[in-house]
Amino acid sequence: MAGRDDGFFLGLMADRRAKSAQAAGASHKRRPLSAAIPLTVLPLAACAGMIALGVDIEAPLASLALASGVWRVSAGDLLLAFGLLMIFGERLRVSGPGPANVALGFIAAAAGAALFAMAPGFAVSALLLLSVLALGQAAAGTIALRRAGP
Repeated sequence: MAGRDDGFFLGLMADRRAKSAQAAGASHKRRPLSAAIPLTVLPLAACAGMIALGVDIEAPLASLALASGVWRVSAGDLLLAFGLLMIFGERLRVSGPGPANVALGFIAAAAGAALFAMAPGFAVSALLLLSVLALGQAAAGTIALRRAGP
């Protein structure tokens, strides 16, 4: 046929194939290492670090007079609030839980509980509660992975 130019259409087809291949490759991207670390490890590590440095995390930092009485806020209370925020952040992550994330969550929970039970000076309720938060996050990740399937 005279005047027919297949080059334009072949170019469009090649462009479409390249875009679909790029989109397929984006779904199989490797996740960064930071996505494998559960966010509940941060307050747990901060708590253990503060205790190891000799900081009394149960000492009141501030007092607030309320109608029900005086509320004394300690560093442990602030770490627990930080831990709850990290659980919220973990659920908002787009990447979702991965097997490494869940495993590290269980390791962090076990390490925190071991420090609480066996290390001198680490018998602080904030450390135990942060360990329980990490355990709960890891358990929720395990359930999410099982529901997602292979």
